[in-house]
Amino acid sequence: MKKLAGAMWKCDCGHIEYGKYPPEECSKCWKINGFIEVPEEVAEEIKDNILNYKENGDEEENFDTDTFLDMDK
Repeated sequence: MKKLAGAMWKCDCGHIEYGKYPPEECSKCWKINGFIEVPEEVAEEIKDNILNYKENGDEEENFDTDTFLDMDK
């Protein structure tokens, strides 16, 4: 699998971004400081699920990360 630069960050709305530092603002819901870092083990699982989702012809924007990651638990 292609290694992405930086950590995986998940907003409260479910939007995912990658980078060394968390984004200040979500481009989907516009929340300020709403990102938390996803643990590396869970991030790998999400990446695998996104790849499987894309292989079926679906778009990543429609991917529901909350199905595979519930950070509130």
